[in-house]
Amino acid sequence: MLDITYGDTKNSGIINALVESLQDAELHGDLYVGYPILGSVEGRIEVDALLLTREHGLVALDLQSANFRSFDDAHVDQLIARQDAIYVSLENKLKAYSSLRRGRSLAFEINVVSLLPEVVGQGEQDGHYIATAGTMVESINDFEPIEEDVHRALNAALQHTATIRPKKRRAEVTQADSRGATMRLIEAAIANMDAWQKKAAIEFPEGPQRIRGLAGSGKTIVLAQKAAILHAKFPEWNIAVTFQTRSLYQQFRNLIDRFYRELTLDDPDWNKLSVLHAWGARQARASTTRSPDRLGIPLRISHMQSRLTVTTEHSKESALSY
Repeated sequence: MLDITYGDTKNSGIINALVESLQDAELHGDLYVGYPILGSVEGRIEVDALLLTREHGLVALDLQSANFRSFDDAHVDQLIARQDAIYVSLENKLKAYSSLRRGRSLAFEINVVSLLPEVVGQGEQDGHYIATAGTMVESINDFEPIEEDVHRALNAALQHTATIRPKKRRAEVTQADSRGATMRLIEAAIANMDAWQKKAAIEFPEGPQRIRGLAGSGKTIVLAQKAAILHAKFPEWNIAVTFQTRSLYQQFRNLIDRFYRELTLDDPDWNKLSVLHAWGARQARASTTRSPDRLGIPLRISHMQSRLTVTTEHSKESALSY
């Protein structure tokens, strides 16, 4: 079964055709749309879609050529440059994880495919692949499968959860039926987000989004990752992360910083991304004071519901009032 997570979808027509084609193939893995964002010394690269399956490994999809009305040498040069930039950025990012390496090389192949209009067809030249939404499955049939442990570690790296795993690796465990071996299996499993956590962190629908869960279900991590992704994708937005428990302040800052650094290889702009206690303290202003100040509204507080929110200037101004 293919689990699909929608981030920012800029080309819904080609995305819908691609999803339909991949679902008919009955692949097992994940399709990330509009995700991830990759940092490099030359700037950030947004991957249009990323397919990760046991059958065909890791395939990055470039959709920027899908609307070409013609295809000449200039378009070919543009396509090759785009594919090379995606490949190098992915390779540099993933080589940082020892669980994804075999010696000095990655334990799997990175393939990049550009989707083009139906009139172009499909093909390959020097490791550069082109296909259409209809021929996508046929184009990736020759790509090598990956092992289950590599698939799991790849998902953890792409979801940026590998950085929050326990540092203790339990390398001394030797007996498969011991408690240490059981704990190692549990830790390996929780390094990956489940389907609901993944969608809550990466997807951002129009309008409000409510994330609910029991204590310890990962709400804080999901919200921190969502804030980091939004800040990376829309650096011009003013984003506020609010919370009720004062002890969460530093945890939110640390988590957002780690997620953002892993996404972009850069520091967050804390002038654009604010972590605010809902009520504040003597040393720190709060959302209840900053938002009314900004809107010129006298502060009169009667009740505030406990909640975790991410607010951006992209929303209406009324969204900033409490």
